[in-house]
Amino acid sequence: MRDTRVPRADEYGNGTPVATALDGEVLAYAPRRDDGRLVVPVTITDKSDARTSYEVRVTVREKGATDSATVTTTARNVWPGTTWPTEVVIPHSYAAPAQKLEVMLSATRTAAAH
Repeated sequence: MRDTRVPRADEYGNGTPVATALDGEVLAYAPRRDDGRLVVPVTITDKSDARTSYEVRVTVREKGATDSATVTTTARNVWPGTTWPTEVVIPHSYAAPAQKLEVMLSATRTAAAH
């Protein structure tokens, strides 16, 4: 029998979250290098009873540094109880290995227009 259920946030293979927002609805995972790009996986889980839209800001910097790079992404009309997986590409060529980078996360949610 084919599994057709919607995966949970922890079932996308991103590992342990390194940053959270909105009481765990938005999770960011450790950055990784992908074809020379720095990528941060993100999952957004609508824990409400109605469709919700999210604006998520992911900021990355080298641990202990002051300069940073921020990317904003959106997820519109996320259904209750579902997880929207995405990733952001950080537009900065950090020389440090990905494990020496710090990820910060902030997010807002609004009721989705139907």
